[in-house]
Amino acid sequence: MEAHLNLDALLEVFCRTNMSTQSQIMKTCRVLYREGGKQLVRQNVVSLRTEAQLASFLLFMRADGLSRMPYIRALTVGSKGHKSSQAIEWLVELFAELVACASGLQKLSYHCVHKNPAMDGRLAAHIASMTTLTVLSVSRMDHPTWAILQHIRSRLTTAHFEFADEEFDDSVPPSDHVDLVHLLEGSRTTLESLTVHGSHFNVITTTTGPAYPRMAELDLNLETLWMPVASHYMQSFPNLRFLRIEDSGVSMDGRPAIGSPQCAALRASNRSYQQEYGSWRLLDLFAGQAQHLYPLGLTCRIEHLIIYDSDTSYEEVDATILRAMLSDARPTRLDLVCSFTVTTFMKEDWVAALIEARTPQIKHLTIKIDIILGDVDEEMERAIDVMYDIVASLSGLTAFHLDISRCFYRPGDPWDTYGHTMDVYAVANRFMEASPSMIAALVTLHYPPRPSVHARAGCSDACNRLFGFEADDAGPRSDDDGSESSEDESEHSDSEGDAEG
Repeated sequence: MEAHLNLDALLEVFCRTNMSTQSQIMKTCRVLYREGGKQLVRQNVVSLRTEAQLASFLLFMRADGLSRMPYIRALTVGSKGHKSSQAIEWLVELFAELVACASGLQKLSYHCVHKNPAMDGRLAAHIASMTTLTVLSVSRMDHPTWAILQHIRSRLTTAHFEFADEEFDDSVPPSDHVDLVHLLEGSRTTLESLTVHGSHFNVITTTTGPAYPRMAELDLNLETLWMPVASHYMQSFPNLRFLRIEDSGVSMDGRPAIGSPQCAALRASNRSYQQEYGSWRLLDLFAGQAQHLYPLGLTCRIEHLIIYDSDTSYEEVDATILRAMLSDARPTRLDLVCSFTVTTFMKEDWVAALIEARTPQIKHLTIKIDIILGDVDEEMERAIDVMYDIVASLSGLTAFHLDISRCFYRPGDPWDTYGHTMDVYAVANRFMEASPSMIAALVTLHYPPRPSVHARAGCSDACNRLFGFEADDAGPRSDDDGSESSEDESEHSDSEGDAEG
Protein backbone atom coordinates (compact mmCIF):
# COMPACT_ATOMS: atom_id res chain seq x y z
CA MET A 1 0.00 0.00 0.00
CA GLU A 2 2.85 2.37 0.89
CA ALA A 3 4.52 1.81 -2.49
CA HIS A 4 1.20 2.49 -4.22
CA LEU A 5 0.76 5.74 -2.32
CA ASN A 6 4.33 6.76 -3.10
CA LEU A 7 3.72 6.18 -6.81
CA ASP A 8 0.56 8.26 -6.68
CA ALA A 9 2.50 11.07 -5.02
CA LEU A 10 5.30 10.83 -7.57
CA LEU A 11 2.83 10.92 -10.46
CA GLU A 12 1.14 13.97 -8.92
CA VAL A 13 4.51 15.74 -8.87
CA PHE A 14 5.21 14.47 -12.39
CA CYS A 15 1.99 15.97 -13.76
CA ARG A 16 2.78 19.39 -12.29
CA THR A 17 6.19 19.73 -13.95
CA ASN A 18 7.10 20.90 -17.44
CA MET A 19 7.78 18.51 -20.28
CA SER A 20 11.55 18.70 -20.02
CA THR A 21 11.43 17.77 -16.32
CA GLN A 22 8.95 14.98 -17.03
CA SER A 23 11.39 13.51 -19.56
CA GLN A 24 14.15 13.50 -16.93
CA ILE A 25 11.88 11.93 -14.28
CA MET A 26 10.99 9.08 -16.63
CA LYS A 27 14.67 8.09 -16.80
CA THR A 28 14.96 7.52 -13.04
CA CYS A 29 13.31 4.09 -12.84
CA ARG A 30 11.27 1.55 -14.82
CA VAL A 31 8.04 2.26 -12.98
CA LEU A 32 8.14 5.97 -13.73
CA TYR A 33 9.24 5.23 -17.29
CA ARG A 34 6.12 3.13 -17.76
CA GLU A 35 3.60 5.20 -15.82
CA GLY A 36 5.14 8.57 -16.67
CA GLY A 37 4.88 7.87 -20.39
CA LYS A 38 1.13 7.33 -20.01
CA GLN A 39 0.69 10.62 -18.17
CA LEU A 40 2.89 12.47 -20.67
CA VAL A 41 0.61 11.69 -23.62
CA ARG A 42 -2.53 12.04 -21.51
CA GLN A 43 -1.99 15.60 -20.30
CA ASN A 44 -0.42 17.16 -23.41
CA VAL A 45 -1.57 17.86 -26.96
CA VAL A 46 0.52 15.56 -29.15
CA SER A 47 1.58 17.56 -32.22
CA LEU A 48 2.98 15.69 -35.23
CA ARG A 49 3.83 18.27 -37.88
CA THR A 50 6.74 16.61 -39.66
CA GLU A 51 7.59 13.13 -40.83
CA ALA A 52 10.48 12.98 -38.36
CA GLN A 53 8.15 13.79 -35.46
CA LEU A 54 5.74 11.10 -36.62
CA ALA A 55 8.49 8.46 -36.77
CA SER A 56 9.82 9.48 -33.35
CA PHE A 57 6.37 9.42 -31.78
CA LEU A 58 5.66 5.92 -33.12
CA LEU A 59 8.86 4.67 -31.53
CA PHE A 60 7.89 6.32 -28.24
CA MET A 61 4.37 4.87 -28.25
CA ARG A 62 5.60 1.38 -29.09
CA ALA A 63 8.48 1.41 -26.60
CA ASP A 64 6.38 -0.03 -23.79
CA GLY A 65 4.33 -2.62 -25.62
CA LEU A 66 1.58 -0.23 -26.78
CA SER A 67 0.53 0.35 -23.16
CA ARG A 68 0.59 4.11 -23.79
CA MET A 69 -1.91 4.02 -26.66
CA PRO A 70 -5.10 4.11 -24.53
CA TYR A 71 -3.94 7.27 -22.72
CA ILE A 72 -3.60 9.71 -25.59
CA ARG A 73 -6.33 12.37 -25.41
CA ALA A 74 -5.49 15.12 -27.93
CA LEU A 75 -3.66 14.72 -31.24
CA THR A 76 -2.77 17.20 -33.99
CA VAL A 77 -1.51 15.83 -37.29
CA GLY A 78 -0.54 17.89 -40.25
CA SER A 79 0.86 21.03 -41.73
CA LYS A 80 3.69 19.44 -43.71
CA GLY A 81 5.76 16.36 -44.23
CA HIS A 82 2.96 13.79 -44.47
CA LYS A 83 2.66 13.36 -48.21
CA SER A 84 5.20 10.55 -48.67
CA SER A 85 3.85 7.03 -48.99
CA GLN A 86 5.87 5.99 -45.93
CA ALA A 87 4.37 8.74 -43.76
CA ILE A 88 0.86 7.81 -44.88
CA GLU A 89 1.49 4.17 -43.98
CA TRP A 90 2.80 5.21 -40.56
CA LEU A 91 -0.33 7.25 -39.93
CA VAL A 92 -2.56 4.36 -40.96
CA GLU A 93 -0.61 2.07 -38.59
CA LEU A 94 -0.83 4.59 -35.74
CA PHE A 95 -4.60 4.92 -35.99
CA ALA A 96 -5.06 1.18 -36.42
CA GLU A 97 -3.17 0.69 -33.15
CA LEU A 98 -5.18 3.42 -31.42
CA VAL A 99 -8.40 1.66 -32.41
CA ALA A 100 -7.06 -1.78 -31.43
CA CYS A 101 -5.96 -0.51 -28.01
CA ALA A 102 -9.29 1.19 -27.29
CA SER A 103 -7.69 4.62 -27.22
CA GLY A 104 -9.43 7.34 -25.25
CA LEU A 105 -8.60 9.94 -27.95
CA GLN A 106 -11.01 12.86 -27.57
CA LYS A 107 -9.65 15.66 -29.75
CA LEU A 108 -8.24 15.13 -33.24
CA SER A 109 -7.04 17.76 -35.72
CA TYR A 110 -5.87 16.62 -39.15
CA HIS A 111 -4.54 19.53 -41.21
CA CYS A 112 -2.64 19.40 -44.47
CA VAL A 113 -1.10 22.08 -46.65
CA HIS A 114 -2.52 22.64 -50.12
CA LYS A 115 -0.05 20.41 -51.93
CA ASN A 116 -0.61 17.42 -49.68
CA PRO A 117 -3.07 14.73 -50.70
CA ALA A 118 -6.44 14.43 -48.99
CA MET A 119 -6.85 12.02 -46.10
CA ASP A 120 -6.22 8.35 -46.96
CA GLY A 121 -9.43 6.29 -47.03
CA ARG A 122 -8.01 3.70 -44.63
CA LEU A 123 -7.14 6.42 -42.15
CA ALA A 124 -10.65 7.86 -42.46
CA ALA A 125 -12.12 4.41 -41.80
CA HIS A 126 -10.09 4.02 -38.59
CA ILE A 127 -11.20 7.48 -37.40
CA ALA A 128 -14.81 6.66 -38.24
CA SER A 129 -14.63 3.49 -36.12
CA MET A 130 -13.53 5.40 -32.99
CA THR A 131 -16.15 6.00 -30.30
CA THR A 132 -14.42 8.46 -27.96
CA LEU A 133 -13.87 11.55 -30.13
CA THR A 134 -15.69 14.73 -29.12
CA VAL A 135 -13.76 17.25 -31.24
CA LEU A 136 -12.80 16.55 -34.87
CA SER A 137 -11.14 18.95 -37.30
CA VAL A 138 -10.19 17.86 -40.83
CA SER A 139 -8.83 20.06 -43.61
CA ARG A 140 -8.48 19.21 -47.30
CA MET A 141 -11.23 16.64 -47.05
CA ASP A 142 -12.39 15.19 -50.35
CA HIS A 143 -15.81 13.67 -50.93
CA PRO A 144 -14.76 10.01 -50.58
CA THR A 145 -13.32 10.90 -47.17
CA TRP A 146 -16.52 12.73 -46.22
CA ALA A 147 -18.59 9.70 -47.28
CA ILE A 148 -16.66 7.65 -44.69
CA LEU A 149 -16.49 10.20 -41.89
CA GLN A 150 -20.18 11.09 -41.97
CA HIS A 151 -20.81 7.64 -40.47
CA ILE A 152 -18.39 8.21 -37.58
CA ARG A 153 -19.32 6.25 -34.44
CA SER A 154 -18.12 8.95 -32.03
CA ARG A 155 -20.66 11.42 -30.73
CA LEU A 156 -19.03 14.74 -31.55
CA THR A 157 -19.61 18.07 -29.82
CA THR A 158 -17.42 20.13 -32.18
CA ALA A 159 -16.65 19.51 -35.86
CA HIS A 160 -14.60 21.52 -38.35
CA PHE A 161 -14.49 20.32 -41.97
CA GLU A 162 -12.71 21.93 -44.91
CA PHE A 163 -13.36 20.41 -48.31
CA ALA A 164 -10.43 20.24 -50.72
CA ASP A 165 -10.26 22.14 -53.98
CA GLU A 166 -7.88 20.83 -56.58
CA GLU A 167 -7.87 22.40 -60.04
CA PHE A 168 -11.33 23.56 -60.89
CA ASP A 169 -13.19 25.18 -63.76
CA ASP A 170 -15.59 27.97 -62.81
CA SER A 171 -17.74 27.08 -65.80
CA VAL A 172 -18.42 23.59 -64.41
CA PRO A 173 -21.30 23.55 -61.91
CA PRO A 174 -20.79 21.83 -58.54
CA SER A 175 -21.57 18.13 -58.64
CA ASP A 176 -21.88 17.20 -54.96
CA HIS A 177 -24.51 18.45 -52.54
CA VAL A 178 -23.48 18.39 -48.89
CA ASP A 179 -26.55 18.52 -46.68
CA LEU A 180 -25.72 19.96 -43.27
CA VAL A 181 -28.65 18.14 -41.71
CA HIS A 182 -27.23 14.75 -42.70
CA LEU A 183 -23.51 15.60 -42.55
CA LEU A 184 -23.13 14.30 -38.98
CA GLU A 185 -26.49 12.73 -38.28
CA GLY A 186 -24.99 10.30 -35.78
CA SER A 187 -24.01 13.25 -33.56
CA ARG A 188 -27.37 15.01 -33.74
CA THR A 189 -27.96 14.74 -29.97
CA THR A 190 -24.48 15.98 -28.99
CA LEU A 191 -23.19 18.36 -31.68
CA GLU A 192 -22.78 21.93 -30.40
CA SER A 193 -20.55 23.61 -32.98
CA LEU A 194 -20.12 22.97 -36.71
CA THR A 195 -17.77 24.72 -39.14
CA VAL A 196 -17.86 23.82 -42.83
CA HIS A 197 -15.60 25.31 -45.49
CA GLY A 198 -16.95 24.28 -48.87
CA SER A 199 -15.29 23.95 -52.23
CA HIS A 200 -16.12 24.67 -55.85
CA PHE A 201 -17.17 21.03 -56.17
CA ASN A 202 -20.09 21.18 -53.78
CA VAL A 203 -23.18 23.05 -52.71
CA ILE A 204 -23.81 23.27 -48.98
CA THR A 205 -27.52 22.92 -48.36
CA THR A 206 -30.06 22.23 -45.66
CA THR A 207 -33.28 20.27 -45.94
CA THR A 208 -35.88 19.08 -43.50
CA GLY A 209 -34.61 16.19 -41.43
CA PRO A 210 -33.27 15.37 -37.96
CA ALA A 211 -32.93 18.21 -35.45
CA TYR A 212 -29.73 19.10 -33.59
CA PRO A 213 -31.08 20.47 -30.30
CA ARG A 214 -27.65 21.25 -28.78
CA MET A 215 -26.24 23.03 -31.85
CA ALA A 216 -25.35 26.57 -30.80
CA GLU A 217 -22.74 27.65 -33.36
CA LEU A 218 -22.75 27.33 -37.16
CA ASP A 219 -19.92 28.75 -39.29
CA LEU A 220 -20.16 28.38 -43.08
CA ASN A 221 -17.45 29.51 -45.52
CA LEU A 222 -18.67 28.61 -48.97
CA GLU A 223 -17.57 28.80 -52.58
CA THR A 224 -21.17 28.75 -53.80
CA LEU A 225 -24.04 31.17 -53.28
CA TRP A 226 -25.83 31.05 -49.92
CA MET A 227 -29.56 31.73 -50.33
CA PRO A 228 -31.06 30.55 -47.03
CA VAL A 229 -34.43 28.97 -46.49
CA ALA A 230 -35.07 30.00 -42.88
CA SER A 231 -37.38 27.09 -42.08
CA HIS A 232 -34.67 24.52 -42.84
CA TYR A 233 -32.19 26.12 -40.46
CA MET A 234 -34.69 26.79 -37.69
CA GLN A 235 -36.14 23.29 -37.74
CA SER A 236 -32.73 21.62 -37.91
CA PHE A 237 -30.92 23.92 -35.44
CA PRO A 238 -33.70 25.20 -33.16
CA ASN A 239 -31.37 26.57 -30.45
CA LEU A 240 -28.74 28.24 -32.64
CA ARG A 241 -26.97 31.22 -31.01
CA PHE A 242 -24.03 32.04 -33.33
CA LEU A 243 -24.27 32.17 -37.14
CA ARG A 244 -21.39 33.17 -39.42
CA ILE A 245 -21.69 33.14 -43.20
CA GLU A 246 -19.10 33.78 -45.91
CA ASP A 247 -19.45 33.06 -49.63
CA SER A 248 -16.73 35.30 -51.04
CA GLY A 249 -15.93 32.75 -53.74
CA VAL A 250 -19.11 33.73 -55.59
CA SER A 251 -18.50 36.16 -58.43
CA MET A 252 -20.63 39.28 -58.83
CA ASP A 253 -22.13 37.80 -61.99
CA GLY A 254 -23.49 34.87 -60.00
CA ARG A 255 -24.93 36.90 -57.13
CA PRO A 256 -28.43 38.41 -57.35
CA ALA A 257 -28.64 42.07 -56.39
CA ILE A 258 -29.78 42.63 -52.83
CA GLY A 259 -32.87 44.48 -54.04
CA SER A 260 -33.70 41.97 -56.77
CA PRO A 261 -37.08 40.21 -57.01
CA GLN A 262 -35.31 36.93 -56.10
CA CYS A 263 -34.00 38.34 -52.77
CA ALA A 264 -37.29 40.13 -52.04
CA ALA A 265 -39.29 36.94 -52.60
CA LEU A 266 -36.99 34.88 -50.38
CA ARG A 267 -37.18 37.51 -47.63
CA ALA A 268 -40.98 37.56 -47.79
CA SER A 269 -41.15 33.76 -47.65
CA ASN A 270 -38.74 33.56 -44.71
CA ARG A 271 -40.58 36.21 -42.72
CA SER A 272 -43.94 34.59 -43.44
CA TYR A 273 -42.67 31.28 -42.03
CA GLN A 274 -41.33 32.92 -38.85
CA GLN A 275 -44.51 34.91 -38.28
CA GLU A 276 -46.51 31.69 -38.43
CA TYR A 277 -44.19 29.20 -36.72
CA GLY A 278 -41.75 31.34 -34.75
CA SER A 279 -38.04 32.07 -35.04
CA TRP A 280 -34.95 31.56 -32.91
CA ARG A 281 -35.30 33.06 -29.45
CA LEU A 282 -32.17 35.21 -29.84
CA LEU A 283 -28.94 35.16 -31.82
CA ASP A 284 -25.91 36.21 -29.78
CA LEU A 285 -24.00 36.82 -33.03
CA PHE A 286 -24.66 37.06 -36.74
CA ALA A 287 -21.74 37.80 -39.06
CA GLY A 288 -22.33 38.03 -42.78
CA GLN A 289 -23.01 40.22 -45.74
CA ALA A 290 -26.14 42.25 -46.26
CA GLN A 291 -26.88 39.85 -49.13
CA HIS A 292 -27.17 37.12 -46.47
CA LEU A 293 -29.00 38.89 -43.67
CA TYR A 294 -31.59 40.78 -45.71
CA PRO A 295 -33.14 37.77 -47.51
CA LEU A 296 -32.94 35.70 -44.30
CA GLY A 297 -35.41 38.21 -42.85
CA LEU A 298 -35.01 37.25 -39.21
CA THR A 299 -37.73 38.25 -36.77
CA CYS A 300 -35.59 37.46 -33.71
CA ARG A 301 -33.13 39.89 -32.15
CA ILE A 302 -29.41 39.72 -32.86
CA GLU A 303 -27.30 40.85 -29.90
CA HIS A 304 -24.08 41.40 -31.89
CA LEU A 305 -24.52 42.12 -35.60
CA ILE A 306 -21.53 42.21 -37.95
CA ILE A 307 -22.28 43.35 -41.49
CA TYR A 308 -19.39 43.13 -43.92
CA ASP A 309 -18.73 42.68 -47.59
CA SER A 310 -16.37 40.44 -49.49
CA ASP A 311 -13.24 41.55 -51.32
CA THR A 312 -15.01 40.93 -54.63
CA SER A 313 -17.91 43.29 -53.96
CA TYR A 314 -18.13 46.82 -52.63
CA GLU A 315 -21.86 47.13 -53.21
CA GLU A 316 -23.10 49.71 -50.77
CA VAL A 317 -26.13 48.97 -48.66
CA ASP A 318 -28.72 51.67 -49.32
CA ALA A 319 -30.77 53.32 -46.57
CA THR A 320 -33.87 51.19 -47.12
CA ILE A 321 -31.94 47.93 -46.81
CA LEU A 322 -29.97 49.17 -43.78
CA ARG A 323 -33.13 50.32 -41.99
CA ALA A 324 -34.82 46.96 -42.63
CA MET A 325 -31.85 44.95 -41.32
CA LEU A 326 -31.40 47.05 -38.19
CA SER A 327 -35.14 47.06 -37.47
CA ASP A 328 -35.13 43.26 -37.80
CA ALA A 329 -32.04 42.70 -35.66
CA ARG A 330 -32.28 45.48 -33.04
CA PRO A 331 -28.65 44.88 -31.99
CA THR A 332 -26.95 46.31 -28.92
CA ARG A 333 -23.60 45.86 -30.64
CA LEU A 334 -23.13 46.73 -34.32
CA ASP A 335 -20.04 46.36 -36.53
CA LEU A 336 -20.09 47.87 -40.02
CA VAL A 337 -16.93 46.67 -41.71
CA CYS A 338 -15.16 46.44 -45.07
CA SER A 339 -17.80 47.65 -47.55
CA PHE A 340 -18.39 51.11 -46.16
CA THR A 341 -16.50 53.95 -47.81
CA VAL A 342 -16.23 57.61 -46.85
CA THR A 343 -18.98 58.56 -49.31
CA THR A 344 -21.43 56.28 -47.51
CA PHE A 345 -21.50 58.70 -44.60
CA MET A 346 -22.25 61.63 -46.90
CA LYS A 347 -25.76 60.26 -47.46
CA GLU A 348 -28.26 61.77 -45.08
CA ASP A 349 -30.87 59.03 -45.54
CA TRP A 350 -28.27 56.34 -44.78
CA VAL A 351 -27.16 58.09 -41.58
CA ALA A 352 -30.80 58.61 -40.59
CA ALA A 353 -31.44 54.88 -40.96
CA LEU A 354 -28.42 54.12 -38.76
CA ILE A 355 -29.37 56.43 -35.87
CA GLU A 356 -33.12 55.75 -35.94
CA ALA A 357 -34.49 55.10 -32.45
CA ARG A 358 -34.91 51.39 -31.68
CA THR A 359 -35.39 49.25 -28.60
CA PRO A 360 -32.96 48.16 -27.32
CA GLN A 361 -30.49 50.87 -28.27
CA ILE A 362 -27.07 50.36 -29.83
CA LYS A 363 -24.49 50.41 -27.04
CA HIS A 364 -21.31 49.50 -28.91
CA LEU A 365 -20.59 50.62 -32.48
CA THR A 366 -17.65 49.80 -34.75
CA ILE A 367 -17.24 51.43 -38.16
CA LYS A 368 -14.49 50.37 -40.53
CA ILE A 369 -13.82 52.71 -43.44
CA ASP A 370 -11.71 51.74 -46.43
CA ILE A 371 -9.98 54.58 -48.27
CA ILE A 372 -9.96 53.25 -51.81
CA LEU A 373 -9.25 56.26 -54.03
CA GLY A 374 -7.15 59.35 -53.43
CA ASP A 375 -9.95 61.80 -54.12
CA VAL A 376 -12.08 60.10 -51.44
CA ASP A 377 -9.45 61.01 -48.86
CA GLU A 378 -10.43 64.67 -49.25
CA GLU A 379 -13.89 63.80 -47.89
CA MET A 380 -12.61 61.92 -44.85
CA GLU A 381 -12.53 64.91 -42.51
CA ARG A 382 -16.15 65.73 -43.35
CA ALA A 383 -17.16 62.09 -42.86
CA ILE A 384 -15.59 62.09 -39.38
CA ASP A 385 -17.63 65.18 -38.54
CA VAL A 386 -20.73 63.21 -39.52
CA MET A 387 -19.63 60.39 -37.21
CA TYR A 388 -19.46 62.80 -34.28
CA ASP A 389 -23.11 63.52 -34.98
CA ILE A 390 -23.84 59.79 -35.13
CA VAL A 391 -22.21 59.20 -31.73
CA ALA A 392 -24.08 62.16 -30.25
CA SER A 393 -27.40 60.97 -31.72
CA LEU A 394 -27.16 57.42 -30.34
CA SER A 395 -28.12 58.28 -26.78
CA GLY A 396 -27.40 54.81 -25.41
CA LEU A 397 -23.96 54.46 -27.02
CA THR A 398 -21.18 53.68 -24.52
CA ALA A 399 -18.30 52.55 -26.78
CA PHE A 400 -17.24 53.54 -30.29
CA HIS A 401 -14.46 52.21 -32.52
CA LEU A 402 -13.48 53.90 -35.79
CA ASP A 403 -11.06 51.93 -37.97
CA ILE A 404 -9.68 53.68 -41.06
CA SER A 405 -7.59 51.73 -43.58
CA ARG A 406 -5.93 52.92 -46.76
CA CYS A 407 -6.34 50.10 -49.27
CA PHE A 408 -3.79 51.20 -51.87
CA TYR A 409 -0.53 53.06 -51.57
CA ARG A 410 1.85 53.94 -54.37
CA PRO A 411 5.31 55.41 -53.75
CA GLY A 412 5.18 59.04 -54.70
CA ASP A 413 1.61 59.61 -53.48
CA PRO A 414 1.27 62.97 -51.64
CA TRP A 415 2.02 63.07 -47.92
CA ASP A 416 -0.04 66.13 -47.06
CA THR A 417 -3.50 64.54 -47.10
CA TYR A 418 -5.79 64.50 -44.09
CA GLY A 419 -4.96 60.84 -43.45
CA HIS A 420 -1.28 61.67 -43.03
CA THR A 421 -1.78 64.73 -40.83
CA MET A 422 -4.80 63.58 -38.81
CA ASP A 423 -4.43 63.94 -35.03
CA VAL A 424 -5.81 60.53 -34.11
CA TYR A 425 -5.71 61.20 -30.36
CA ALA A 426 -7.68 64.43 -30.69
CA VAL A 427 -10.27 62.60 -32.78
CA ALA A 428 -10.60 59.87 -30.13
CA ASN A 429 -11.05 62.45 -27.38
CA ARG A 430 -13.64 64.31 -29.41
CA PHE A 431 -15.66 61.10 -29.88
CA MET A 432 -15.45 60.54 -26.14
CA GLU A 433 -16.86 64.02 -25.50
CA ALA A 434 -19.64 63.69 -28.10
CA SER A 435 -22.05 62.03 -25.68
CA PRO A 436 -22.30 61.85 -21.87
CA SER A 437 -23.07 58.12 -22.12
CA MET A 438 -19.67 57.33 -23.69
CA ILE A 439 -17.28 55.15 -21.66
CA ALA A 440 -14.61 54.34 -24.27
CA ALA A 441 -13.57 55.53 -27.72
CA LEU A 442 -10.95 53.92 -29.94
CA VAL A 443 -9.60 55.20 -33.26
CA THR A 444 -7.26 53.04 -35.32
CA LEU A 445 -5.54 54.39 -38.42
CA HIS A 446 -3.74 52.20 -40.96
CA TYR A 447 -2.52 54.69 -43.55
CA PRO A 448 0.78 53.74 -45.20
CA PRO A 449 3.44 54.89 -45.32
CA ARG A 450 2.45 56.44 -41.98
CA PRO A 451 2.91 53.95 -39.09
CA SER A 452 -0.34 52.46 -37.79
CA VAL A 453 -1.80 54.35 -34.82
CA HIS A 454 -4.19 53.12 -32.12
CA ALA A 455 -5.62 55.91 -29.97
CA ARG A 456 -7.87 55.41 -26.95
CA ALA A 457 -9.98 57.78 -24.90
CA GLY A 458 -11.84 56.76 -21.77
CA CYS A 459 -11.76 53.34 -20.13
CA SER A 460 -8.84 51.16 -21.24
CA ASP A 461 -10.47 47.99 -19.87
CA ALA A 462 -13.51 48.59 -22.07
CA CYS A 463 -11.26 49.05 -25.14
CA ASN A 464 -9.49 45.80 -24.40
CA ARG A 465 -12.67 43.84 -23.65
CA LEU A 466 -14.81 45.14 -26.51
CA PHE A 467 -12.33 45.74 -29.29
CA GLY A 468 -9.72 43.07 -28.68
CA PHE A 469 -6.66 45.05 -27.64
CA GLU A 470 -5.54 47.86 -25.38
CA ALA A 471 -4.61 50.94 -27.35
CA ASP A 472 -1.83 53.40 -26.59
CA ASP A 473 -3.08 56.79 -25.43
CA ALA A 474 0.37 58.32 -25.10
CA GLY A 475 1.53 58.37 -28.71
CA PRO A 476 1.51 56.56 -32.04
CA ARG A 477 2.24 52.86 -32.13
CA SER A 478 3.51 51.02 -35.18
CA ASP A 479 2.67 47.46 -36.13
CA ASP A 480 6.20 46.36 -35.24
CA ASP A 481 6.02 47.16 -31.54
CA GLY A 482 4.45 45.69 -28.42
CA SER A 483 0.90 45.43 -29.73
CA GLU A 484 1.99 42.76 -32.17
CA SER A 485 4.55 41.12 -29.91
CA SER A 486 1.91 40.42 -27.29
CA GLU A 487 -0.02 38.46 -29.91
CA ASP A 488 3.10 36.51 -30.81
CA GLU A 489 3.72 35.70 -27.15
CA SER A 490 0.19 34.38 -26.78
CA GLU A 491 0.61 32.18 -29.81
CA HIS A 492 3.94 30.90 -28.48
CA SER A 493 2.50 30.06 -25.06
CA ASP A 494 -0.31 28.08 -26.67
CA SER A 495 2.20 25.82 -28.36
CA GLU A 496 4.36 25.16 -25.33
CA GLY A 497 2.02 22.44 -24.09
CA ASP A 498 2.31 20.44 -27.31
CA ALA A 499 4.04 17.08 -26.94
CA GLU A 500 5.98 16.85 -30.17
CA GLY A 501 7.21 13.45 -31.21
